[in-house]
Amino acid sequence: MSENPAMEPSRTVLVDRVRAVMEGVARTKSQYSGNLKPRLNTFPIPFFGNILTAKVLTIGVNPSSGEFIDRNWPVEMDGQSLTERLLSYFQPPSNPHPWFSRWKQALALLDIDYARGEAAHLDLSPRATISMGSAPDTGLFLRMVVSDLPWFLEFLRECPHARLLMAAGTVTREWYMNEFLDRHGRQHQFEIHPPPQPFERCNIYEWRSPGKCLPLFFSSVSPSSWGKSHVLVENVRAHQSRLRALLE
Repeated sequence: MSENPAMEPSRTVLVDRVRAVMEGVARTKSQYSGNLKPRLNTFPIPFFGNILTAKVLTIGVNPSSGEFIDRNWPVEMDGQSLTERLLSYFQPPSNPHPWFSRWKQALALLDIDYARGEAAHLDLSPRATISMGSAPDTGLFLRMVVSDLPWFLEFLRECPHARLLMAAGTVTREWYMNEFLDRHGRQHQFEIHPPPQPFERCNIYEWRSPGKCLPLFFSSVSPSSWGKSHVLVENVRAHQSRLRALLE
C-alpha cells in the first residue's frame, strides 16, 4: 500500500508509531528469540481494531504466534499497510482470532462491539510469541514485557475516545496484570488507584496518568485461561451495571 499524504493527522501519527515499533522489534529480536516460534514470519501487533474510535480498550499481554499460522498474512508489509490491517482487524470479512470470542461475549454485556469500532485491543508487548505457559525462560518473557511497556503507553495515548480500560489475566505466573501495571507504573508516569491488593480476583480501579484518567476493570481470569475463560464473562456480568454506567 502506498503512502497517502491526505491521511488525517491522527492516522499519520499512528502509522509513524507502528513503523517505529516495527523497526524497534526488528532491532531487538535476537534478545528475545527464546520466546519466538522458530521459522515463523510475524509482524509486531501493538493493537487490534480501531483504536481511533474505540471507547473501550481491552488489554492483553502480547499477541499469539497463532495469529500468523494459516491466517492469510502477507510475507511483507510496510508501516501503513500494517496499520490499516490492524485498524480494520474486526471488520467483515476479516476473521478475528478465536481468542477474542470471550472478550466479545463480555463486551456484549455492555452493548459494545469490536466490529462497530466501539472497542479495540491493546497489548503490553507487540511481539507475537509462543504462549507464556510454554516459554522456556519466564524471566526472559517478563523482561520482554517490561521492556516493551513504553510502546503500549504510546498507543494508549493515541486512543482519543477511550472511556474504559479492561484488563485480564497474568503476566507470566508471577504477576496478575493489575499488580504488574501497579509495580511498573510510577517509572512511566501512571498509577493504579487504589493500589491492588495481592491476589485480588476482580475489581474496578482508576488509571491515572498525565492527561488521562480512566476506569480500569480487572479480571484475574483471561481468555487464555484453560477451561476457565468463561469466568471473564461472569466477572463482567457481576460488574455490568457499574461498567455500563461508566460508559453513559
